[in-house]
Order: sequence, then C-alpha cells, then structure tokens
Amino acid sequence: DRPGQILAEALRENLNPSGVSVPRRWDLQTGLRVIRTDLGIQRNATATTSQISVAASFAIIDAQNGKTVYTSSSTAVGDFDQVRDAYATQVAADAARDRALHEVADDMTLRLSLFVRDQRAKAAAASR
Repeated sequence: DRPGQILAEALRENLNPSGVSVPRRWDLQTGLRVIRTDLGIQRNATATTSQISVAASFAIIDAQNGKTVYTSSSTAVGDFDQVRDAYATQVAADAARDRALHEVADDMTLRLSLFVRDQRAKAAAASR
C-alpha cells in the first residue's frame, strides 16, 4: 500500500542514496501500522484536529541462515487541522502521514546504522 511504498523509498534513500549494488547479507522485514485519530471534537460531533500515528516494527534476518539477528520498532506522530474543504483536509492528512513515515524511516536508519556498526566492531574484534 502507499504508506509501505513511502517508507520503503525513504529507507532506500537513507541507506543507499547512490543505489550502489552490494552483496546481500541481511534481509529487512517490516510491519507497518498507520492509525488516524480524530481529536478536538466539537458539540456537533465534527473533528477540528486529527492525528496520524505511524508504528513500524522491524527485524534484520541473516540472509545465510534465516535467523533473526536484530529487532526493534519506531514510532512517530503527525497532526493536521481539518478544514471545511474535504480536498484540503485530505492533502493535510497525507502530508502529516508522509512526515511521520519519513520520521520513522530516519529513526529506523539510525537504528540500522548502529546495528551495522556493532556488527563491524564485533567482526574486527574477532579477527584480532
């Protein structure tokens, strides 16, 4: 679906911006949940503000043996105002979702980078 595509593209841009081909060592499995919650409910039961919550759980799988070597999760929240124009509200909702997805991608990138750094340090220590 679209949120998954946005997250995947953001991760590709963050982890391999030049698109360099490298041997596959790990696989990344990701579960994604996007929830919209209406806030600021008026007396007539209409919302004035909404929130988009994005939660991603992910695991790094060793490509050689299929074992999970790392798991973590990332979350982000975006909000937007609802206006009388339905199109403008939808555009604002999509923008809030996209911002939250990019924030999750940035957090995942940091966590994945730390994992790779730790793996390199372990390999260097083992070769000494």
